[in-house]
Amino acid sequence: MANYVKKIALAGDWGTGKTSLVRRFVYNLFEDKYIQTIGAKVSKKTVKLGSKEGTHIVNLIIWDVLGQKDYRMIHANAFRGLDGAIFVCDLTRMETLQGIHDYWYPQIVKVSGKVPFMIFGNKSDLKEQHKFGLSEIIGVGATIGIPADFCILTSAKTGENVEKSFLKIARACLSTPERQVYDEEKHTGIYMAPEVYTARAVLDAIIMDFIEVYGKEIEGMEIVEKCAGDAGINMSVPDKVALRKFVDLIKNVELEKGISQRDVEENYARRLMMIAYIE
Repeated sequence: MANYVKKIALAGDWGTGKTSLVRRFVYNLFEDKYIQTIGAKVSKKTVKLGSKEGTHIVNLIIWDVLGQKDYRMIHANAFRGLDGAIFVCDLTRMETLQGIHDYWYPQIVKVSGKVPFMIFGNKSDLKEQHKFGLSEIIGVGATIGIPADFCILTSAKTGENVEKSFLKIARACLSTPERQVYDEEKHTGIYMAPEVYTARAVLDAIIMDFIEVYGKEIEGMEIVEKCAGDAGINMSVPDKVALRKFVDLIKNVELEKGISQRDVEENYARRLMMIAYIE
């Protein structure tokens, strides 16, 4: 039985429902309250896919990426090493469809090249508020090389087409070159900071790194919020002193949670190096 790890990202404008789609797929839950993303939220979902060659175990590492377009550095960091991507637009806001063509697709291609793509037209349950439909999505998809059958209407609220569409992208990702087999002990897929320059970008990089190492998205984000508060971090304009305290605090959390001393020290050194990149 083959075992794979595949990194996919959900990309799209703010408020399109990316976080709710992930919650629906990973936890089979929906929340009406919008959960604001800090940089990116990372979740894992293990699925089994059958084929002529047998059964494949695919560990999907799902990155739910911040929707504001002025966070280009964060987006570039999050999109590195993708095996596939889902663009999400809001059927009640036409500009979110155009944003896929104008911003999100070029950003991903620039960093990861042309990987398997899908477009989700989300909020299909709000029919009376729709500003466009599947035909317009297919039209935009055609301009960037996405086949019509990879353009899907979804509803995070009702679950319409959510699970089967995630499985579809997972199956498509099996055609991409395999980087490594998922290893819980080695924490494969850990984010490594490239050249980052602003303190805010470094903060987001550290948060993404910790969430992927920790593995439990919801609990991990709660830890991040507490440690950031205890460190006195200004989330808009963090300073180096507060960032170092934040890194110290999450190091202590990792030790308390039973992560090996060696891994904790490697994580700590990597995050201090991230801080060193600040201008």
